[in-house]
Amino acid sequence: MKMRTMTKLISGQNAEVVSRAGKYRAAYEGTAAYMSPERFDTERSLQGDSDEEGPVDPYAADVWGLGVTVLELLVGRYPLLPAGQELTWAALMCAVCFGELPALPDGAASPELRSFVAACLQKEHRKRASVGELLVHPFVAGRDVLAK
Repeated sequence: MKMRTMTKLISGQNAEVVSRAGKYRAAYEGTAAYMSPERFDTERSLQGDSDEEGPVDPYAADVWGLGVTVLELLVGRYPLLPAGQELTWAALMCAVCFGELPALPDGAASPELRSFVAACLQKEHRKRASVGELLVHPFVAGRDVLAK
């Protein structure tokens, strides 16, 4: 008898389908460890940058969270803090907003995976890959995966 293991990556209680036209939440909900740099600046996140109209694109924050998740799966622990460091608000903010991304050992990931994670984890939200760009990224495109 084979045992099947399932890993749940998100909490569905806050999930909802939104249109491409953009339905934005007024507040951030989720785990602070996966917050994007712009989410730590609440005023900027809700009001927008001084050089752009409207709030920061929430999909960019989701792309950041995806990048952190993929990197965590790759390294086997939360990747933005040193192993064993407590996940406090201050430590997270410093790591996410000002810290360097961890260097992956040679051979730990394919060039395509490294590129995918780098595209997700651009600190400047306007430089971060869009969902559409990620869908055609070489790490994702052409995979023979059947969604169920």
